[in-house]
Amino acid sequence: MPTFEKDYSGFYPYLIHAELGLKLLRDPYEHSQYGRPEIKAIFLLTIKYADETQALLSFKDPHTKKPVPVAASSPILEAIKLKHL
Repeated sequence: MPTFEKDYSGFYPYLIHAELGLKLLRDPYEHSQYGRPEIKAIFLLTIKYADETQALLSFKDPHTKKPVPVAASSPILEAIKLKHL
């Protein structure tokens, strides 16, 4: 039987901000310097893993699915922190 699943864009960032009493006014994955797929992937990995290094070690390029070195993905995480902290 066919099913339907609603997609809530940015659900986890909105939920986290709400828990902190903050309100997001724009797309949480939007960034002027980095692509939305990269921001989203690293943001969600930092939720999954308690350790930032582990999150970065598990990051794969959303387009090629190849691992990305921590030195290359670390600036993306810092950009996320600047936007959301």
